[in-house]
Amino acid sequence: MAAMPRGDETACVKRTWIAVGPLLSVVTFAATAGCHLDSSPEAVQPAEPGDAARLFARHCAACHGTNGDADGPAAPYLRPPVRSFRAGGFHLVTTENGVPSEEDLLRTLRRGMPGSAMPGWAWMGEANLLALARHVRDLAVDGRADELLEDARRENVELAIADAERLAAEELTPGAPVGAGTPPFATDALIDRGRAIYLQQCSACHGADGRGSTDLPLWNDDGTPGRPRDFTGGLLRGGVEREEILARILAGMPGTPMVATRFEDPEDAWALAEYVRSIIHPEEWRWSVQKRRELRARRVEAVPTRADDGRWDGERARWIPLMPLWWREDVQQGVFLRALHDGERLALHLTWHDRTRDDDPLAGRSAEPDSIAVAFAPLADDPPVFAMGAADRPVDLWQWKAWWRPEALELLELSTPHPLPHDLDPLGVPDARVDVPLWRVGGPFPGDADDPPVRQLAGRGPGRVRAHAEADPAVRLDARWEEGRWNVLFVRPLDAESGLAAGGATLISLALWDAARGDGGARKAVTIWHHLALD
Repeated sequence: MAAMPRGDETACVKRTWIAVGPLLSVVTFAATAGCHLDSSPEAVQPAEPGDAARLFARHCAACHGTNGDADGPAAPYLRPPVRSFRAGGFHLVTTENGVPSEEDLLRTLRRGMPGSAMPGWAWMGEANLLALARHVRDLAVDGRADELLEDARRENVELAIADAERLAAEELTPGAPVGAGTPPFATDALIDRGRAIYLQQCSACHGADGRGSTDLPLWNDDGTPGRPRDFTGGLLRGGVEREEILARILAGMPGTPMVATRFEDPEDAWALAEYVRSIIHPEEWRWSVQKRRELRARRVEAVPTRADDGRWDGERARWIPLMPLWWREDVQQGVFLRALHDGERLALHLTWHDRTRDDDPLAGRSAEPDSIAVAFAPLADDPPVFAMGAADRPVDLWQWKAWWRPEALELLELSTPHPLPHDLDPLGVPDARVDVPLWRVGGPFPGDADDPPVRQLAGRGPGRVRAHAEADPAVRLDARWEEGRWNVLFVRPLDAESGLAAGGATLISLALWDAARGDGGARKAVTIWHHLALD
């Protein structure tokens, strides 16, 4: 049995599941000074600084749409919904008028929004991020100008396009930054003062314990439910430092039930921010931040071919954080990855916690199996973020499923658009329909030693994943569930053309389906692209 990964990153685990007899128990580990989750250097890819339209089309349009209208091909697969830039959908601001400053936009681009499907893009470099931030603001100005022109037409008022653009630009000029002066020292008395303010002003939505429990009907401006954050979980979209929390308090989150709050005594604002920070587990936030990592496959004499081979226990495991495309509080946080090669074969060992072993279609526990997919793309391909590729940039996918449906049923589901079941559409969007992403390609049930449950697929975008015309039978797999976790091992020959060769490098991404959490089809958790180098 492979032991749980150990090393610097393992010390950062806050909670996990272990099996104790027939029961599952939660074990909490304290973070230590040896935690290095964010220690990896950024794998910056070259791009043309300032080429904002190209960058936006490459990396943002899949979700936000070509013109920023939140109508990209991946948008139907994401909950909560994608933000419309043309409608001014900016939540993370630090200004008095609720218009994001350039630094607000840059900050969001750099680190993303933990607790959502918005990853961080720091690997692009500051010049490209600045170009994107300005392009996003231009989209917002264009959208507002169009609204003004439409209002003028409706009211039969003459308004020139140039005047509409000028008025829109004025409206979307950032105001003065919010602030509460010099922060006081963080003392127990200040925290107690903040707790009293919290219980009086914040607990109705966020709960007395900070877990976000409320019976109040809360709605965003776009008609979707507004869900208070569980502070204790640490997944705050705008950051966990007290200055960042202070900005959320003073500026609010425009378009959401989180309104701006003003205080006669600035120290009250600091006290509240300090109290909220005191109930947050900051390592949980760092644990979930999407940041491109430098991964390495160490060369050995011969790679292990079993997931429970004891040699894996001594290998360093790298933590790869996941982000659910369908947000829920009970998230699958991430996967531990270990990689080795022997000059001829690459072995990827993946470990993740899973309370329920969903590998039997007759057990009746879930309609879908547990599953994980690994995607590869050449370094020069600049692939889309959600690992499903694009028409002009297909990616290579390996998928393991704990069980496979008979081929005829699989192919039927591949070709049929499905309405979203209500339990898979927590926002209750009426008449929401998506095409089931074509991940499920026919195969045998487990137990067929001649054809293990792994498939090679070609991803060409959301809903456009196909089996390779000639699947490579050389990709082998070993999967084992034990003591509340899956260990899955992929082994395949090295291939110089794809970058999978000794001394080469490639981009790698993961997608995971946890059947016990209701995952299936588009409902899954994914990673961003990471850099994998073979020693």
